[in-house]
Amino acid sequence: MAVLIGILLALLCLVVLALPFLKARYSSSLLSSELEPDSDDEIRTVFNEMERLKLDRDVGYLTEQEYRERLQPLRVTAADLLRRRQQSTATSDQSPTIPHDLDQRIEEAISSLRLKSKAEL
Repeated sequence: MAVLIGILLALLCLVVLALPFLKARYSSSLLSSELEPDSDDEIRTVFNEMERLKLDRDVGYLTEQEYRERLQPLRVTAADLLRRRQQSTATSDQSPTIPHDLDQRIEEAISSLRLKSKAEL
């Protein structure tokens, strides 16, 4: 009986440990085609690659010419990603402007309601 309980507990532990890995693999395969990659992660990746190239040049793994040849496409990619992020935040931040007269009318209505409520007290 004790052996059976031990086996069941061991299986339960294995399932609990394996479940996050199975969920991550399953969900990433399903969502990879549906989701647009996060631009912050892409930008971070490009900048990390640029930093790695700089370190490789400083250590001597890359010549100055190789460094410049590999750095140029990364700069273009980073600029494009930053431009797209700026455009997407600019379009999402644009809120409809409230006409001044509407704002004024709302303020007048609020103040008249406040005066009425004070008069009733």
